[in-house]
Amino acid sequence: MAAVKIALLGLTHVSGFGVPLCEKKRAAEVLPKRELQLGQHPDDASLSACHRANLRYGFGNPDPSFYILKSKAFVSAYTGTKRIHRQDPSYLIPFLQIRPAAMPNRSSGARESRVSCHICLQIARAFATALSEEFFVTLGSTEQVLSGCGMHFTFLLRLTGPTWLDSLKKKKISLLKPRNRTYLRAFLNNSFYPPLELVKKDTVPNHIGLGRVLDAYWIDHATLRCWYERCRQDHGRECDAPRYMQGLAPAKPSLFVDTWTNSLVSARLGIRYIALSYVWGQVDCFQTKKSMVAKLKLPNSLSRKHMGEHIPRTIRDAIRITSMLGERYLWVDSLCIIQDDEDSRQGQLNQMCAIYSHASITLIAVDGGNCQYGLRGLEGISKPRRLEQEVVTFGGVDRCVEHIFPLDCGSSAPYYQRGWTFQERIFSKRRLYFERKSVRWECSCSSWYEDLDFGDRGDRSDVRAWQRSFSKFYPCLNTYAEMVQEVSNLNFTHKEDVLQACAGLTSALSRNFAGGFVSGLPELFFDIALLWQPWAIGSRRTHSRQPGTSQASRALPSWSWAGWDCQIDPWSWQPGSRRIVSNWDKYKSLSQNPENPLPAGWSRQVCPKEITSNPSENDIPDGCGSYLFTHESDPETKFWYPIPIASPEDKPLVRSPTRFLFGKTQIAFFSLDRSLADTHHPCVSIRSPSGIWVGILRLQYATDVTLFKQGRPKRECCELVAISRGHASNSPRYNETGLDEWLLQERPRSAPLYEYYNVLWIVRGDEIVYRRALGRVLKDAWHSQNPKHSSLILGISYKDLKKAQVKRTTKDIAKGKGKGKRSCPRKNPKPEADVDTGKVKLSYKRKNSAPEAEVKAKVEIKVEAGSLVYKVARISKVKLPGAP
Repeated sequence: MAAVKIALLGLTHVSGFGVPLCEKKRAAEVLPKRELQLGQHPDDASLSACHRANLRYGFGNPDPSFYILKSKAFVSAYTGTKRIHRQDPSYLIPFLQIRPAAMPNRSSGARESRVSCHICLQIARAFATALSEEFFVTLGSTEQVLSGCGMHFTFLLRLTGPTWLDSLKKKKISLLKPRNRTYLRAFLNNSFYPPLELVKKDTVPNHIGLGRVLDAYWIDHATLRCWYERCRQDHGRECDAPRYMQGLAPAKPSLFVDTWTNSLVSARLGIRYIALSYVWGQVDCFQTKKSMVAKLKLPNSLSRKHMGEHIPRTIRDAIRITSMLGERYLWVDSLCIIQDDEDSRQGQLNQMCAIYSHASITLIAVDGGNCQYGLRGLEGISKPRRLEQEVVTFGGVDRCVEHIFPLDCGSSAPYYQRGWTFQERIFSKRRLYFERKSVRWECSCSSWYEDLDFGDRGDRSDVRAWQRSFSKFYPCLNTYAEMVQEVSNLNFTHKEDVLQACAGLTSALSRNFAGGFVSGLPELFFDIALLWQPWAIGSRRTHSRQPGTSQASRALPSWSWAGWDCQIDPWSWQPGSRRIVSNWDKYKSLSQNPENPLPAGWSRQVCPKEITSNPSENDIPDGCGSYLFTHESDPETKFWYPIPIASPEDKPLVRSPTRFLFGKTQIAFFSLDRSLADTHHPCVSIRSPSGIWVGILRLQYATDVTLFKQGRPKRECCELVAISRGHASNSPRYNETGLDEWLLQERPRSAPLYEYYNVLWIVRGDEIVYRRALGRVLKDAWHSQNPKHSSLILGISYKDLKKAQVKRTTKDIAKGKGKGKRSCPRKNPKPEADVDTGKVKLSYKRKNSAPEAEVKAKVEIKVEAGSLVYKVARISKVKLPGAP
């Protein structure tokens, strides 16, 4: 490869801003010029910090008389002061002053040399791509890209950082201009680098640049007010009353902060208010108590010096921002919830979702790890920020900036890790983020960013997926899976709050999921929802003994994802990966006979031949394929058969959490391997009595993973319960990597279909069994074991039951067996299930005849309308408590 030498200039670098390259002469006097040869790593010890910074951003020596300006349909090329519009991308190549072994001169021949460079042409096409289109190209390996023509080298160095390492010579460099974006982003060695956005020129009409160079210390107040007013004026009902709010009860906050009088006031229904979403953190946060309410309602009570010192800075800043935005009332939990009034506190917590969804705006404090950090950057309101915005100058005239991308939900920011803030953020109809020392806006229609100029219309390509999910008229399992994945990865101070923290989500989704939710599982897809799998090993969510709740009422069942403290695998419920033989005979029968009347709003059409010609590859459910069905709410979405659609008049249905699931199903015994299987997730293979491979289990207990990783002395016997049946195609065209066992050599592949039962590995505790792991067993292997039908009570573990706080009944107290509600001694509890009444009795055996206490555990499953019968994949029927 031809040697390429890079002339590095010592440029000053102050506050994140690079000195314009036209000042190269003065900058060269600061640091000496150095030359590096391709393949040679710079001696970091001999380079100053600012010199290394310039190396990172690839500051070279471009010719200021030739640079580029992007446009939707073309790129304007400038030569001196003369503007020339070109259609040929070859005229859009920037001239970058590099010193290759044979540097072309700037004659006409040199221009022809630049035109013939394939890589330069691809870069020019990326700049010239229309705004609504995407452009992606692989430029070649690092060795190829940096050979021959050196004109594009400095530009790529700005996007990728140092690329001269020998280990990267064979790696591919790709370039991307995303759809509806104007920035360019480079990919190298399967890693992407921060993109560059062209800074908008206000002096140039219709300039295509979107970037803004921001003040390092202060945010423009007018920008925030403009976003708010523009949304209220232009978006109307789409943002004032989004569709998901139709499923929520009216908000009934008890108190507001009056920013005009600087005091607490009693809340009135129907008035506009702003809400604050933040994290308390590990610092003291002022909390309203019953004894303080009267004093805090006095005018200026919150602005007095002694009170201002106790109120956290984030709340004080939010009060001032509320007034700056033209609103009077603010709702913030620590001030507007009476923390030592348990009934009032619980009532407010139960409607947190409604409070945030009805707020006119929610101020979201992402920056800072606690409530003392503040909402920084608003002059006259809060502390200054310390923003370091990277600016790259081309030729001393055009500039590019790195966009301040929002943090995602998986980031390490404490705000995105807390459980309660997830629901607060999702259900806020307008969100003003203070994040990464900048601000941005989100609503149901648009997004605005402080460092990007999208104009009055805003960016409509980035509307949150959650908002789109709630607007669907049908029950979407993918939406549910996304919700579970995000909620399961959050942190809760009180572990048992997981269901309460997502109650608003399930309430909104229950408008589409007929039957509502039972302990976090949708009743409509109950058999599928039971198939959740952990993404990594976890532990049971245990009671934290928070005041006002009993352990028996707060325990979470082992059969629900909510009962486990671990991230849930979102692919667990993918219908394409696991064909669940569902029992929707009532609905599927409509697809088999064209004479059958359809439910209101549904229409039938003949299925195209290209789909029916190969049913296995198109994943057609059993008994379907002759017709496709559409609903008037969305004619473009097609279904194999009509599905239950919730009526807009139906009230959201979220059932009370229950710890027990009663049922009758098949049970069989197998053995487990002594060590872990060769799979991505920690799994153990299931063996028949003769030692033949018949299935797999994905482990979820840390202790189980440790035992099997160390190797057990002998195979362990396991009791498995069948909960549904499924299959996947064995065709080489399919790669069902969502199934843990798919790549195992022992898995049978000779049959067209890989058929199996979804099974639970259970552990018994007297009359109660609980989930230990979930997996699959080959269908034929399951039948060969002659499985037995058995009635089960699936719930929390026996260990959890022993810890339950059981209180004496009124009858016992009247007989003098104890004073008040003193807890019984927890010795030898024996749970007994009464299937007829739907209750579980915990009997205590001791000499002094300890009393019995009833723990209500009614299960109301309505898979079919008007029925209390839950069919488990045609295996058996489960008679539920209270069934007629």
